[in-house]
Amino acid sequence: MKTNTNNLATTKNMVRVGFLSAIAFILMYFEVPSPFAAFLTFDLSDVPAVIAGISIGPVAGVLVQLVKNLLHLTVTWSGAVGELANFLVGISFVIPVSLCYKYIKNRKFALPIGLIAGTLCMPIAGALANYFILLPLYYPGEPVDIGWIMAAIVPFNFVKGLMVSVVSFGLYASLKNKIKGIF
Repeated sequence: MKTNTNNLATTKNMVRVGFLSAIAFILMYFEVPSPFAAFLTFDLSDVPAVIAGISIGPVAGVLVQLVKNLLHLTVTWSGAVGELANFLVGISFVIPVSLCYKYIKNRKFALPIGLIAGTLCMPIAGALANYFILLPLYYPGEPVDIGWIMAAIVPFNFVKGLMVSVVSFGLYASLKNKIKGIF
């Protein structure tokens, strides 16, 4: 009897999501300050979510994002706003990547198209989330400066999307057969 490897509810897939979430959480500690704003930092913690999204499915990628940010809540002082930002912007990258990989039949083009789509969605989601949710939560009662969002948040998320894309593509290309064997 053949098991469905795309079923997220299997024990194997739950363990995979947990494992990739733990790796993502650890990668959050290896951060580099952003030149765009003092509180923004680059990290590669979205890469395990991309791997989960393309190997298990979009929901798995979202779950990796969720679990890594819930874990990060235990060690941060951002009042959950930073984790909410990381989650919202992270899923705006992972969902397009994993959906493209799932539905584009030509695997040669599916990942690059998905990574481009994710990289373009990330700054848009970051700008919208910061304007409507994050900055009003972090600075209640203060007016939101759209110019600052366009000068700092948008370029930061675009550069982060490019970084995550390059690393995800390189990692997947070099480990494709091993990832397929494990996942």
